[in-house]
Amino acid sequence: MVNWDKVPEYYDSIKKVEWTSEPIMKVGATVHVLSEIAGAKGEWDAEITEYKDNEKVSWRTLVGT
Repeated sequence: MVNWDKVPEYYDSIKKVEWTSEPIMKVGATVHVLSEIAGAKGEWDAEITEYKDNEKVSWRTLVGT
């Protein structure tokens, strides 16, 4: 399973990931992401659009800065 909570451990540019819906890891679930790349901070919301356990996760960005 893709564990969004662990993404900051693997990607230096991702600082924090927070679920903004219940249930998590289902189509339609949303997450808020904080990032910093080369000193530029950003944040966005994403929605899971496709999910196959241990195989695939797809998402789309909803709002971001």
